[in-house]
Amino acid sequence: MALTYRHFQDEEDGWRIREFLRRVTLINDLHPLCWDVSCWDYWRWHVARNCFPELSVAGTTLIWETDAGEIAAVLNQEGPGDTWLQIHPAYQTPALIDEALTLLENLPGTTDERGRRAIYASSTDTMRHEVYARHGYRPHEHPNAAE
Repeated sequence: MALTYRHFQDEEDGWRIREFLRRVTLINDLHPLCWDVSCWDYWRWHVARNCFPELSVAGTTLIWETDAGEIAAVLNQEGPGDTWLQIHPAYQTPALIDEALTLLENLPGTTDERGRRAIYASSTDTMRHEVYARHGYRPHEHPNAAE
């Protein structure tokens, strides 16, 4: 199934992403393999507006959709240098992860003040770790790592 990506556009996208995160959290048996809805809300309504206003939600959030318009994945910045990739388990493939990383490297604000970039993955997600390694990322300990 072909997935297409686009930038976050409007309020409707925000509500659709909330529903996507809720569904994926339930599919993952409540394991924190993606953001909880409350994290999305806090980031969107507070962090993105007040802490990093230079990182607009529209400019730093990508949505992958199926031909039927269902959200399959969301890539968003938490702050400079910190990125999260939420993927519905049915659509997680090396090709999607590779595409997300390639796009990430061209989004504004994806590096911190030292030019470093972090993208999070569960320690048990070997597929992501393999694709991340091909892009030059290496595992490291981080207090906010999704486990």
